[in-house]
Amino acid sequence: MATSKKIFFVHPLGQNWTPGERDMSRIANIMAPMGLLSLAAWVDKHGHQSDIHDCYAFPGANDLIYDYIRRENPDFLGISTTTSSFPDGEGIARKAKEIKPDLKIVFGGVHISALREKILQDYPVIDYAVVGEGELPLLELMNGDNPAGIRGLIYRDGAQVVFNGFRKKL
Repeated sequence: MATSKKIFFVHPLGQNWTPGERDMSRIANIMAPMGLLSLAAWVDKHGHQSDIHDCYAFPGANDLIYDYIRRENPDFLGISTTTSSFPDGEGIARKAKEIKPDLKIVFGGVHISALREKILQDYPVIDYAVVGEGELPLLELMNGDNPAGIRGLIYRDGAQVVFNGFRKKL
C-alpha cells in the first residue's frame, strides 16, 4: 500500500427546494450517516485515517469543518450527498478549497450517481466523483492508483471529464 492518507468525511444538511413548502429534509434525514461510517471503517481497516462530521448533529456549525481542515490537514474531503444536500455540500467544498487549495474533493451519493459526468462538468471544485458503491474506488484513489484505471470513478483528464464505467458486481 502507498503512504497512509487522511480523509475527512462530511454529511451535509439538506434543504427543501420547493418555495412555500414545509421543509421536511431536516426531520427526514435525522439518522446516523451509515454510508460514511462504513466508508470510514473500510479505509481505516486498510491503513488510512478518517474522521466524520455530521452536519445534522451540528447544524449551522460549518466552522467546525473548516477548523478541522486547518488543524488536521487531511488529504481528501469526502462528501456524500442526496439531491437536497448537494448545494450545502458544494458550498462546503468551495470553502474547504479556499482554505487548502490542494485538498482533493471527492463526492459520492445518490445525486452523484444519477448525474455522473455532469457533476464535474458543472462544478469545478469537485476533483472526483464516485458512482455506486464507494469502498473500492475510494480505497484505490487513496492508495494512489491512477484514476484512469479506477472503475466507478469520474475524474478530469485535462479539460475532459471521464467516467471509467461501472464496477462489476461481485
